[in-house]
Amino acid sequence: MNKLNVCPGTLKPGFETYSPRCIREVFNGSVIDHLLHIDFPETGSDTFLLKLHRRKISLSSDGQYILKIAPRDMINAEQYPANMHLTMQLASQVFDIPTARSALIFLEDGTPAYVTRRFDIKKDGSTCKVDDFASLARLTEANTGAHYRYQLSYFDMSQLIDKYFPAAILAKEQLFRMVVFNYLFSNGDAHLENFSRIDCEGNGDGQLAPAYNLVNTALHGDDGDLALLGGLYERDFEKLSFKTLGYYGYDDFFQFGMKMGLVSFRVKRFMDQLLGSKEEVAGMISRSFLSDDMKTDYYRLYEARHAKLASSFSGLNKG
Repeated sequence: MNKLNVCPGTLKPGFETYSPRCIREVFNGSVIDHLLHIDFPETGSDTFLLKLHRRKISLSSDGQYILKIAPRDMINAEQYPANMHLTMQLASQVFDIPTARSALIFLEDGTPAYVTRRFDIKKDGSTCKVDDFASLARLTEANTGAHYRYQLSYFDMSQLIDKYFPAAILAKEQLFRMVVFNYLFSNGDAHLENFSRIDCEGNGDGQLAPAYNLVNTALHGDDGDLALLGGLYERDFEKLSFKTLGYYGYDDFFQFGMKMGLVSFRVKRFMDQLLGSKEEVAGMISRSFLSDDMKTDYYRLYEARHAKLASSFSGLNKG
């Protein structure tokens, strides 16, 4: 593969391998090679568990890392790992959304794979209790059909937070930030299993897990504006803003935040931050490991969603 000039973890320029920050945050201080020398079994899976021990990485059923290679039967599949990595870094570095720590690592043929540090593993090696929102809602494929992960609305998720989270307002604000981010970056797979409650102390003091599996799904096929079939909240499409514009705009997400019980100035401040970071977003896309064509498409999709999100029928967004 070609010599690197960008950290494959932080996407910061000037590095030929992982930067000190990436080594610290992702690999717990272990200096490892960005080339992965592993023979993968023919399982048909695109996801594996990896264990890091004394600067060496190996396959392991109790691994602290999840590795995702290019999935099969997907449009632009070879771009999927770099897409997910870029989207996760945007959430973390540009918009301060708590995320699972992640990086790219390269297979022997130079193909990038996505590696993320599991957030449910404690320092002593034991695991935290994690329940995704399908479990919290008691939804299973057996009783709701094949699309159970996409049932409910995002407001329904906020009500589950009220029920199961002791610090509900903080978790709901984090959920709001994730929902608006996913809209802006065309993540049509932000379903119930991609949000979780995590409790590492085991005393019922659970919190919203860091964001994971953030990806621009529009690069790999057509998706709707929002993943959940219930939208932002029940009958949101009847609101004047949506009816007038024909899509979710600034007013719709602001109203969603108000319906969740969030503080108005904090909702507006985050949305304004999302809309005011085009230069940072463009820079990170340009330094990503997507192909040049995919970089162009990623930014084009971002600009289209940015224009929608900035649209305000009420004039609430004056930017």
